[in-house]
Amino acid sequence: MQRNLQALSAGKWDARGVTWAGKIALKINPDILEDLSSQVRKKIFVTCGTNGKTTTNNMLCAALENEGQKVVCNHTGSNMLNGVVAAFVLAAGPTGRLDADYACIEADGLLPAMYFQV
Repeated sequence: MQRNLQALSAGKWDARGVTWAGKIALKINPDILEDLSSQVRKKIFVTCGTNGKTTTNNMLCAALENEGQKVVCNHTGSNMLNGVVAAFVLAAGPTGRLDADYACIEADGLLPAMYFQV
C-alpha cells in the first residue's frame, strides 16, 4: 500500500503530460496497474483496433457516466502502457483507492492480452 501511495503521489505531482504520471508510477511500483485495476467494482472495457478507438471508448464512457456510473477512462487516447496506467493513477484518490464502477480503456493491440484478463 505504501508503494501505491508513493507511486500515486509522484505521478500526480508531475504535470509534464498524461503518460508521464504512468511512467513515474510504474518506476515506483511495477504492479500499480494490477493493484488499481483490481479495485474497479464491475467491469473493465478495453477498446482496441485500427481506427475509431478514441471515439468509441469516449462514447462508451459517456454512456456509462450518463447512467450515473463512476468510470476510469483514458479520454486522450494514450493507449500504450504508460497512458493506461496514468488513467488509473490520475483517477485514484489521495488514499490510493479508486471509486469506480467501470473502466473504459483504449489500448494498443497487444496491451489487453498482456495486462488484462481477456
